[in-house]
Amino acid sequence: MVAVPTYYDYQAIGAFQLALHHQLRVMSYGSHDALELFFANPSDFDPAIRDKVDASIGYHRVQTALRSELSSRVTQNVQVTLGYSQMRQAMGATSAEMNAYEFMSRGEWNVRATDSLRIDLGYDIEASTISGYYGAHTEVTARERRNLSSGSSSPQSLEFAADCLDQFSPPAQFRLHNSDVSFENA
Repeated sequence: MVAVPTYYDYQAIGAFQLALHHQLRVMSYGSHDALELFFANPSDFDPAIRDKVDASIGYHRVQTALRSELSSRVTQNVQVTLGYSQMRQAMGATSAEMNAYEFMSRGEWNVRATDSLRIDLGYDIEASTISGYYGAHTEVTARERRNLSSGSSSPQSLEFAADCLDQFSPPAQFRLHNSDVSFENA
């Protein structure tokens, strides 16, 4: 057995004074971790585990934040984050992948009404879309991935779809393209 781990993390931050009372901060950060195990012979524990077992998980984010002093009594903080996350795993001839695109925003306004009273107003928004596939293959080509995304793939096991309902409740939608099943939260 040969193990091949790979991992990286990154972050970059820039701050810009746009005007006397307005500061912009831009950040980018992310991570990717992967582990591959290669087997010369099938596992004694489970003969279906052969060739390789691998898994990876990663995310990437870009965030902007604007801090403004609108007056001597009012401040504003607005933040927007866009992101992408991916999970992939393969065990012998079975593989799965999930991808998520994420949008997050937060706004906050602080109003100093009097010297002893401050009023805070704000919002938080988070939205994401999740898609993925599950199948009995180890490598998926770009052409196969396009077919999976368009729903033109052949039906496969519904067991994974049932397991997903028990394991998590996605915030926006989840499509299991390879089984012609679609789940959407209202």
